[in-house]
Amino acid sequence: MRTSILGGLALLALSASPARAQTSDWSVLANLGTMLLGIDASDEDRVWACGAQNGVGATIYHSADGGQNWNLQAAGNAVAVWWSVIDMVSAQVGYVGGDFVFGFGSAAMKTVDGGQTWQPIQPHSGGFLVTQWRDVCALDADHVWYLGEWVGLGASSGVARSTNGGASFSWHESATGIAPRAVHFVDANTGWLACGEWPDPNTTMTEFKGLIARSDDGGATWVNQVQLPNGVDSYFIDVQFLDAQNGWAVADGEPTGRIYRTTDGGASWSIHTLPNPDFTLASVHMITLQEGWAAGWTMVGFNPRTVLFHTTDGGVSWTQDPIAEPYGPLTVAMASTTKGWTVGSNNLQVGAVLGYDGQGCPDPSLYCQSAPNSNGPGAAISAAGSTSVSADDLVLQASEAAVNQFGIFYYGQQQIQQPFGDGFRCVGGQVYRLPVVSTDFLGDVSYSLDLANPPHPDGRIDPGETWNFQFWYRDPLFGGSGFNLTEGLEATFCL
Repeated sequence: MRTSILGGLALLALSASPARAQTSDWSVLANLGTMLLGIDASDEDRVWACGAQNGVGATIYHSADGGQNWNLQAAGNAVAVWWSVIDMVSAQVGYVGGDFVFGFGSAAMKTVDGGQTWQPIQPHSGGFLVTQWRDVCALDADHVWYLGEWVGLGASSGVARSTNGGASFSWHESATGIAPRAVHFVDANTGWLACGEWPDPNTTMTEFKGLIARSDDGGATWVNQVQLPNGVDSYFIDVQFLDAQNGWAVADGEPTGRIYRTTDGGASWSIHTLPNPDFTLASVHMITLQEGWAAGWTMVGFNPRTVLFHTTDGGVSWTQDPIAEPYGPLTVAMASTTKGWTVGSNNLQVGAVLGYDGQGCPDPSLYCQSAPNSNGPGAAISAAGSTSVSADDLVLQASEAAVNQFGIFYYGQQQIQQPFGDGFRCVGGQVYRLPVVSTDFLGDVSYSLDLANPPHPDGRIDPGETWNFQFWYRDPLFGGSGFNLTEGLEATFCL
């Protein structure tokens, strides 16, 4: 008599399930009661955040335990009205920059003792009506660049460069014709500018403009590499390179933000859109050539909501993290692939530090048991790849099942152990069947999960969820029920 390929699994029917809440590895670590604009870390424990008390009193905070507890290191507005950018070269040496209005304040400071003391430095000299540093890039203890503009008897925007640890600076006009927003150097000579402007009814600017420029002489001169054409409603606001070839740039605008990626030092760029169109994109931080984060916000009523995107394929594709706190982050600082921070504020000038504790993706584990079959003592289930949803590279494997027989992998969220066929059913409740596969002459088989296309909408796998997998296979030569199963495989998925 001919038997069904699905055999006893016909009993495992699908049913509707309630919507599942996604979880995030990001959480609010501290609300410091002040507007927070910049953050950086020297390692997984030592973190610095900067901003302004009540919007006008420049402040710097430090944490020695990964962001759980914070101490005020510097406060006051003698040098700056607020601090907006910070770059720590090491646990001891770092630089901060911000804005100063009406006076001789340089809006820049340096520490050589981990922030116990901060001393003013002078990226420019003289008194100006306005000094604004939009970015700071500290390559090592000697080389540092401040990017910004000043307004006095005239105006200038560009890069202040020091090769002696901030003891003296040389000023270099960016000369791009578009306001510079971010600077990044990978060595003493090679660096990039991200420049951008957007329509503003209070100025003569009526359209979006954006370009990326490169310097090969430490910032003395700049050559435009890519300029957004007229009619493209976006502008560049951030840029980062991991080496002289691999870089990423953020272009915000309408209708959505974009990530630009280069693998040839900026000679050419590919464009990658993000999945949620309704947000403002502010920054990107790549940790490795494959993994990184992009930060921004979306408006919900009067206040922003945190928007964070994660990539594990070099920025080609991005997954939105489910976090949605009432803060708008401007930058991300990652100490490793599993530890990072961002800061954000809202229209009430209340800011918070958000922390990422990824812990990596856990390895799947076995439970339940298998039973003897026609090929030996029993079939085994395993997995290759990772349980990262954004990586989407998990491969289910079964070995030593019946030779040259049909079978299916299936999964669900309930663990059981009940006699079933010639073995044990290890996954109960609502289950989802994957396509039919066939074992080879050794009884082995594999199936690559496609998390973007589950067999049923209710079978979607999200970060933070635990699912159980099992392989069912035909085994007519063993006798009995004519089918058998592996043990169960428990897998907890991460972003």
